[in-house]
Amino acid sequence: MQGAAPYSKIQAGELMFMDYLKPKYHFMPARNWMNDPVGLYHDGTWYHMFYQYNPFGDSWGSIHWGHCRSTDLLHWEERPIALTPDRDNGEEHCFSGSLVVPERGEPCIFYTRIPFGDNAVSHRAEQWQAPGDRDLEYWPPERRIPVLRKEDHGNIGELIDWRDPFVFRAFDRWYMLLGGSLDGEGVILLYRSDNLTDWTYRRILLTDSEESPFLECPNLILTGGKAILLYSPANKPVRCLTGCFTEEETFQIEHKSILDNSAMEGLYAPQMARDREGFIYMIAWAPEESRKGTGFIKGYSGAQTLPRHLSLSHEGYVRMEPHSRCLELRRSKYAFSRSAPDGTPLALPSRGWQWELTITLKMKDGDQNNEPPLRLRICEDHRTGELTELRFERRENRLVLDRSRSTLLENVSKTALFIPLEETTDTLSMRIFQDGSLIEIFLNARYALTSRLYPSSPEAVNTTLFCYGMELEGQLFTCGL
Repeated sequence: MQGAAPYSKIQAGELMFMDYLKPKYHFMPARNWMNDPVGLYHDGTWYHMFYQYNPFGDSWGSIHWGHCRSTDLLHWEERPIALTPDRDNGEEHCFSGSLVVPERGEPCIFYTRIPFGDNAVSHRAEQWQAPGDRDLEYWPPERRIPVLRKEDHGNIGELIDWRDPFVFRAFDRWYMLLGGSLDGEGVILLYRSDNLTDWTYRRILLTDSEESPFLECPNLILTGGKAILLYSPANKPVRCLTGCFTEEETFQIEHKSILDNSAMEGLYAPQMARDREGFIYMIAWAPEESRKGTGFIKGYSGAQTLPRHLSLSHEGYVRMEPHSRCLELRRSKYAFSRSAPDGTPLALPSRGWQWELTITLKMKDGDQNNEPPLRLRICEDHRTGELTELRFERRENRLVLDRSRSTLLENVSKTALFIPLEETTDTLSMRIFQDGSLIEIFLNARYALTSRLYPSSPEAVNTTLFCYGMELEGQLFTCGL
């Protein structure tokens, strides 16, 4: 591209393929559409990840289960497709679910089967089991069996958008969570089995009608006598609950928060598992809703986030940080520091489209300065005026990702995204990763925000800091595999 045209003349679709915006160290299949991660598992050697996949194009449709594996959660190797819809038997999609590998017996995929026909996604879903081999490579379609149908609930009400089975072990029993809508309210439903094949409906585990008419992708993990429960209210930010899952099959909520504040603008449908060291890690789908259907990028859509390490704080909320393996992405380093910053711009050397930035800022106590204590401009092209600004607004006690000037492209989402803090603080500690169009922001090991940015100029690689505070330290790394 020889240069960006004036704003009024740039139309998405007129541009050539923008390779600089394609993520390089986040997992993506070689081509086509990808969404939810649907099975995370470590077999002693390999981390396996399954995911929703359309092998026929770069938009949603004909949903299969893709499969990849890694030895380090960073370098992913694509494997043959795991589940293909059994079209001869009326199956149009293999929707989200989970993977179970029992100590004895066969590995099993649990997924939502969607048949052909009108209203099939909302009204005619079934939950199926697909046994496979110990290498997790072969899942014969003739061995798939239904394990739950809507009539198995009795007369609980009008159940629609029922999907995404997540299976876990507790109290020497197998349990399954499913999301959906019951009489217009978003619900998570609980089921139990002794053998992974015969399932019975137990109860409504959670109702969240305030957030969404239906809930998706519930998953739960036990840790230290407590539990973390994640779910995705339709197209809204992912919710994170901590508390206790009891032998009486209830979930006693102790703390409720937002896992990541971006929803379809950056993060949705996460799934948790344990790494080889036994720690909880999480991967989520990074959608490209911000493209708004424009055609300036072709051939792919969606990525998986970097692995995140989750743990419970003493106060009961979830601590969230980039997984320690992410340190291996770091290459060349530039360190910087300032005492008593006065807002003078600090230009950082360009690290292109793949970088990590760490910042620690100690703010003045009770500072009434109207300036935000921190403003960070990224993806800036001084010639075209494109830039994205990340700033901490102390009075509102929130971090803002301002995308209003992020691109000259028309029809691309430029809405601001926010992290509202639950507590007041005089210290900001951030790690920010950029990989092409994808940005992940971690704040004080407690908050996160994920987003897409689509500058029209490949020269939008400038980064500048503006700070008002007592002490500033940081490091900027080039990233790569």
